[in-house]
Amino acid sequence: MHKSFPIISCLSSLIINRIMTICVRHSYNTNDYNACYRKREYLTSFEEKCIAQFLSVINNPTPKILDVGCGSGKPYDQFLLSKNCQLVGVDISKKQIELARLNAPSAKYININFLRYNTSEKFDGVIMLYSLFHVSREYHRSFLEKIYSMLNDGGKVLLNVRKEDNLLKFRHDFCGKSMFWSHYDYKTFKKILRETGFKFEFLGDEKNSGSSESHVWLLLHKKN
Repeated sequence: MHKSFPIISCLSSLIINRIMTICVRHSYNTNDYNACYRKREYLTSFEEKCIAQFLSVINNPTPKILDVGCGSGKPYDQFLLSKNCQLVGVDISKKQIELARLNAPSAKYININFLRYNTSEKFDGVIMLYSLFHVSREYHRSFLEKIYSMLNDGGKVLLNVRKEDNLLKFRHDFCGKSMFWSHYDYKTFKKILRETGFKFEFLGDEKNSGSSESHVWLLLHKKN
């Protein structure tokens, strides 16, 4: 007969998340990510289509957008600012925030762990691109619940996720440094979205539009 040990399980989740947080922060402060993945100044046609759909369903000509895991602000924040968005970006990496302030100076950037970010501000939309899977999956529900609470009624979220199940993935050579990923399988993630209160629609898998990797892009809707 197997016994469960919830306290040990909880401690394990805390330790995994702490290790991931330290590693991800250090990696994005010191790796070559921007040289590897963020050299281009433009969006792919697939990215532009997804972001255009996201903006088209926000009922505000100058929407307030929060970018969770904003990185260097290039190219997504730059594009959003060109579309008259008011933008706030948060990121755990000091180096990425410094770059974002240079790349998109009209936005407001904050160097902080999103779960520690407290504000009374409400947003019309949130983007979270290539960032949620750098957080231990045990905290994905907390991220989504916090985002839900920060949205205006009818607010929208644009994010991308992986489809496979991965409790903890490690690479020692991601852009020259170590890196962790953690995510649920697509079916489980959709279940969490429903339980959080989001309606959602599938926008596409970027791999079907020429990308070398598979990331599913989703548009989430907060109920009015």
